[in-house]
Amino acid sequence: MTSQRSIIIFNHAISSEATKKCYLNELKRFKEFYKIRDYDSLTTMDPKKLQMMIEDYIMQRKGKVERSSLSHSLSALDLFFSMNDVILKSN
Repeated sequence: MTSQRSIIIFNHAISSEATKKCYLNELKRFKEFYKIRDYDSLTTMDPKKLQMMIEDYIMQRKGKVERSSLSHSLSALDLFFSMNDVILKSN
């Protein structure tokens, strides 16, 4: 896998392998959507900018994917940022 600290911390927070796979896919999709170099870079960004990016990402996906996929995206992003001590606005 990867040796990026942010992902190691994220993975340790998830016990279910199925959830881990799903959440990692959602996180990868978000990172690739914004052409972010690596996961650790996400944790150093301004929280207000991240909040706006997440909102825009979800709005862009609305109507294109199932509602449950949006829920998985939000859950994965919320867990990733909270485990890496990035404070975002609550849903």
